[in-house]
Amino acid sequence: MKAPLLLIAASLCFYTGFTQKENPLYNVLLIPPTVSMNANAVVRSHQQVFEVKSVSKAVLTIKTAITIFNSNADNLASLQLFYDADEPITDIDAQVYNKFGTRIREIKKSDIQDVSATDGGTFIDNSRVKLLNLESKDFPYTIEYTYETHYRSTLFYPRWVPVPQVGVGVQHSQAVYKIANDIPVNFKWSNLPNKPVTTVDGNSTINTFTLSNFAPLPWEKYMPAWATIAPIVYPMPTQFELKGEKGTFESWQAFGAFQQRLLENRQNLPPSLVTTVEQLVAPCKTDYEKINAIYKYVQANSHYIGIQLGIGGWQPFSAEYVAKNKYGDCKALSNFTMSLLKAAGLPAKYTLVRASNKYLNEEMLVSQFNHVIVVVPLPNKDSVWLECTSQTEPTGFVGSFTDNRKALVIDGEKSAFVRTPVYTHADNLQKRTVTVQLLADGNATVVAHTKYQAIQQETIFGLLKNENKAKLEEHLKESVDLPHYDLARYSHTITEGKKPVVEEQLELTVRGFGTVSGSRLFLQPNALSKNNLLLNQDSVRKYPVQLENAFTDTDSVEISIPEGYAVESQPKTLVLENEFGSYKSQCSVANGKILYTRTYIQKEGSYPAESYANLVKLVNTSYKEDRAKVVLKKVQ
Repeated sequence: MKAPLLLIAASLCFYTGFTQKENPLYNVLLIPPTVSMNANAVVRSHQQVFEVKSVSKAVLTIKTAITIFNSNADNLASLQLFYDADEPITDIDAQVYNKFGTRIREIKKSDIQDVSATDGGTFIDNSRVKLLNLESKDFPYTIEYTYETHYRSTLFYPRWVPVPQVGVGVQHSQAVYKIANDIPVNFKWSNLPNKPVTTVDGNSTINTFTLSNFAPLPWEKYMPAWATIAPIVYPMPTQFELKGEKGTFESWQAFGAFQQRLLENRQNLPPSLVTTVEQLVAPCKTDYEKINAIYKYVQANSHYIGIQLGIGGWQPFSAEYVAKNKYGDCKALSNFTMSLLKAAGLPAKYTLVRASNKYLNEEMLVSQFNHVIVVVPLPNKDSVWLECTSQTEPTGFVGSFTDNRKALVIDGEKSAFVRTPVYTHADNLQKRTVTVQLLADGNATVVAHTKYQAIQQETIFGLLKNENKAKLEEHLKESVDLPHYDLARYSHTITEGKKPVVEEQLELTVRGFGTVSGSRLFLQPNALSKNNLLLNQDSVRKYPVQLENAFTDTDSVEISIPEGYAVESQPKTLVLENEFGSYKSQCSVANGKILYTRTYIQKEGSYPAESYANLVKLVNTSYKEDRAKVVLKKVQ
């Protein structure tokens, strides 16, 4: 090993051997107070060395020691090391020390579970995971572990994320990238106080990143994506090899061309299926009707099974394979759907997207995708998006799984990012009309009609389509905020489309809708739509406010006043508007009825930290006003 790496090895001050019974450097009293204050855990030392010897061969060595102070950081002591036959993990060693640095546990091979990384039901691949639990019941304790991963594919260089989560301080962490000189690699980093140190070691270039004495980052409600606020380094190889397939990542267009090559000769259909497509679209009058007919055919004649064998993580099985076997993963089902659409003369595009997480940075020329969907560009920018793994999703609706994201539409050298459908607060609608027949004893009959649209209908739509009666009843109990009731009638209707709608009709017999006290009857006119969230006002907000969910909830409630009663007091009209949305409520009396209306709007977006007080005001005002009461009094 050359001198630069000797210096790196010398910096591993915490590692004096994995067989020792004492390591006084793990004494918790040696942690600087600036690092341990308010910490759930402290990274005592972390060394990540990634050596790339060729475009198809690399080794990652990890050495880590973390002191855990409480159960909020116990997850850091549960290791999950994923691997497969092409990227094996070797040389696992681990110890556990008490607060004085005395070893209390030495991990044996029998302590390491080696299991399939899939559930065996809807997934087929050769990936596995080594599981190792280093938790201790006596806080604080320190875990220490090391392992190596051997790479034979180099599309994914390991990022360096020295701060693993909120509430974790870092005493010392270091990442070393030793890259052969004939493999150009660029780096981008953020939130690091120091630039990397670059040295040359023979035929390799070494980039060393270091973070020391870093105080824990606090948790805040509605904080931005971790990658935007924590220190992070992205290594970006311009050349790579994936299961024997070579490619370049000099631009997104170059990567798109690589992905396009993986799709070649995989869209041929059996002649009989081409005939079926022609028959499906023959009666259709519009392109959307054609897309809908084909998408419904795919949903009825295939189902999802994740397949990650060989290069299957990136290359789909052929359309002929899916046609024959009736199953596939997101890649295979998307490719199959594209093939059917193209047979109908529709220009479908294979599209890479990051599901479940909206954060994607175009400046980071590394793959940040984990899912594939299909887009069909139509005139007037009226594109239709298809989630091909779902057997129930309405045509053109992608839902919260992939909405409002940057997605890479694969078109060879013309590949480009586009935005998936955005569902605004006006789209994500819950519109409820309630009629209450109130009796003098406080009991009532409640009839409600609710329209759920776009993202707001997802939960109920899924339960209805999957015919899960038990979970549907459980959902109803959670959504109906009334003390004691019997369900007299319950039904739904579904209207599919790009913004699908579920309409719910229910009738309840409610005991104690109002509370009788002497000559008065107390009731809350907002019967079914209470906001149950309360926010704490931060003394100092550190991060911007990131709201991912946009919605509009409207309620119109009509309550009959029992004979012999009159309204003594009622909530005042309230109107509150700010950058986060608005809350409006009004209560009036007419013709022997209480008329209550309410509209609560929340907008999606990123907002400055100093504006958080306005969000608190909006949310907490809605919480309070949703529980405002009407007081009825017996007429003498």
